[in-house]
Amino acid sequence: MMQIMQTFSDLIKALGGPKSVSAALEMPFPTVQSWVARDSIPMSAWPKVADLAKAKRLKGVTVASLTALAIEKKSRSTAPSPVSQAS
Repeated sequence: MMQIMQTFSDLIKALGGPKSVSAALEMPFPTVQSWVARDSIPMSAWPKVADLAKAKRLKGVTVASLTALAIEKKSRSTAPSPVSQAS
């Protein structure tokens, strides 16, 4: 995936924003807007999102790259927090 798209929210912005994506995917705007808020796109929408990216000539967006992004996001959210050390 391209550097500018390190999150699902970045991807939606690169695809034209929630309004554009909701129209292209024929989904309600609040649904896509919630994806941005959660920084998540449901797996069931990945093929359509990848097709939209291809149609918009946005390189590197595939179901495989979306899977990798989801795995990376999950690993960030489950990584242990650094423990502050008392002096």
